[in-house]
Amino acid sequence: MGLSFQEKSIWGTLVITLTAYGYYCLRLFGVTTGEPSREIGSLLIGVLTAIVVAEILYHIAIAIPSAKDEIELQGDERGKLIQHRAQSWGGEVLGVFTIMAIGRILIQDAFYPPVDIMLVANILIGGFVCAEVTKCTMQLILYRRGV
Repeated sequence: MGLSFQEKSIWGTLVITLTAYGYYCLRLFGVTTGEPSREIGSLLIGVLTAIVVAEILYHIAIAIPSAKDEIELQGDERGKLIQHRAQSWGGEVLGVFTIMAIGRILIQDAFYPPVDIMLVANILIGGFVCAEVTKCTMQLILYRRGV
């Protein structure tokens, strides 16, 4: 049994996200010269641009050979339920990272000012990535297991 359009889309998003942010993390640890916040900012913009372009090209590539009927099934009730449940899990993960970032701001401001805003930004970026990975993983599990 082949993968549906939705599953191909999720797998692509998962691989692109992990690859792009894996690259971002590897490069992030190497940023030591010049203005770190400027280098990190330009690196992040480059990674986000690459993700958008890769997602567009990937989805075009998988949509062309897919049957019209299969693409139209994206709005079916089972798919909506799976997406809702997976987004719920992703939201929980994002909430944890947001609380961690706020806690970091409060603790650092109280005991070790000034606040390292790039660290807080990277905690939030990590939260977005982990939430997306969680959402994609849960969608794949729910599509395979069934709802």
